[in-house]
Amino acid sequence: MYLLSKDEKYASINAIIRDPDTIGGTITAMVEENEIRASLSHYERGRISVIAAQQGVFTSTEAAVDQLFKAGSKAKRSKFRSFALIFEELGDLLEFPESLREKDGLRVSAVLRAGAESRFREVLSSAQAANAKEEWAQLEMVVQEYEAETLPSGKGGRPRTKTPMPGWQNADTLLLSSGITLQSGTDGQGYVIRLRGKAVNGDIVTRAMEELQRLLER
Repeated sequence: MYLLSKDEKYASINAIIRDPDTIGGTITAMVEENEIRASLSHYERGRISVIAAQQGVFTSTEAAVDQLFKAGSKAKRSKFRSFALIFEELGDLLEFPESLREKDGLRVSAVLRAGAESRFREVLSSAQAANAKEEWAQLEMVVQEYEAETLPSGKGGRPRTKTPMPGWQNADTLLLSSGITLQSGTDGQGYVIRLRGKAVNGDIVTRAMEELQRLLER
């Protein structure tokens, strides 16, 4: 700035020199204190590790996990790194990440490593989840797609079937990216639309009715 303006007030600036090792120790102490006050979720541990590495406090996310959670077992730290991967690749799209159960998060991270990031992002950005259950339904749909393609079926067991892609499955069946299936038909009283899927609940049905009301009363 001084070179551009030649204004003397820009000739020097105030700066505080910090030792990176000291900063790392401070952050570690803060995390340990938070662990005592309230147990952090796996996702929160992963998020803290990624941010600390991005800020240059640690050389990598792996190093951050090892230092910040050195009291944890090797297996525990491996799980934290898995959730760190979820934050790195999907954190900007997830609304309810801290609700991810450990086993579900590990499934998500496994298929992320298999190259599923773009597919996850496509599904998550297509419709905003209203709650943690809906968000997991979106994630699970992608997880099942990749698990069906990459994991071998057990001998003697039922073969894995590939999860169909969202879109029209036939003339009257529409599969949504949220995992919900809409199916039209008729009965003795008129036309019907059936909603199926793990994400379907009373609240979604009510909202769908309200959208139909707005459409049909125009």
